Amino acid sequence: GTWQGKGGETWTPSSTLLQVFLSVQSLIMTDDIFFNEPGYGHLAGTAEGARLNRAYSNIVRYGTVRFAMVEQLRHPSKAFEKVIRGHFFLKRAGILAQCDDWIAQARAETDADVAYEGLVISHNGVLANRFSSSRAAYLQALTDAVAELRVELAKLTAPIDGQPGQDNDDDDDDSSEDD
Repeated sequence: GTWQGKGGETWTPSSTLLQVFLSVQSLIMTDDIFFNEPGYGHLAGTAEGARLNRAYSNIVRYGTVRFAMVEQLRHPSKAFEKVIRGHFFLKRAGILAQCDDWIAQARAETDADVAYEGLVISHNGVLANRFSSSRAAYLQALTDAVAELRVELAKLTAPIDGQPGQDNDDDDDDSSEDD
């Protein structure tokens, strides 16, 4: 519902979760996320497009760490808590490697590499303004978020008896010794 697609690009009542997951994977989880925004594909391969894409990606990367990872570990949905904790426990090394790569890229970034303007600022003005305030702002925010993620991941324990990982301070046991 965020934009009008053509033919098979639109959602219908018969759309499946597989279609949603494939769309997220192919349109959002990509290094060239900005160019998937309607009307901006023509900027692919241009210096302006590269700068806008880098800024857009920085916001997505920060949001992924801060909200999709840290906040999910701190406040998981009860229905998915065991799955979330188990996933992060099992994938933690790869997740941290990806985060370290993002930090390395941010360290190498110059003001000329990013453009927090236009669609980028209209989609998330708060973060775009914050990150454009100084060259180090995005690097610091990402580094801080990854440090928080490391703390949350360190709390996780290995899955037990096929049940995904719990955190070390989880004291609400569903089993009862009175049974």
